[in-house]
Amino acid sequence: MTTPAPARRSRIEYADELFGVGTLEAYLDWLDAHRDQLGVPYVPRPVGDAPEQATAWARVDHARWIADCPWRCGASHATPRNETRFWCTGCANGGTGKTCRLQWPVERARVELNMSTLPTTLASWPCAEDLGRYAAGEYAAMCEPDRRIGAL
Repeated sequence: MTTPAPARRSRIEYADELFGVGTLEAYLDWLDAHRDQLGVPYVPRPVGDAPEQATAWARVDHARWIADCPWRCGASHATPRNETRFWCTGCANGGTGKTCRLQWPVERARVELNMSTLPTTLASWPCAEDLGRYAAGEYAAMCEPDRRIGAL
């Protein structure tokens, strides 16, 4: 009987590595340039910033930093490393037309370090059961592994 090869470890990637973009504007330009191959309609652009209207929470999903739409339209987007704003091309941020705040975990480097020890298919933080708690800032209610990984 042969022993299976160890699973390849993850490199947690941002939109910077995935698409070669470092800002929200560059990400939107990339989406627009590739909309035909992605099968998506025109990518609407924000008309301003309103960080107080909502918060999108950055999380790791299959070794990629993403954020889910806080208006719960079902969309999620890759996040550039140094971005602090979120824009949902699916619902134009709930129809407001303005970007909202993008919140990163306090211990982002620790999350990356812990997630990089896992195969890509398992490299997700927080776990599905804790997504709502994380987005609500209810860190104490999150499971112990999620709290330890994120040092919350």
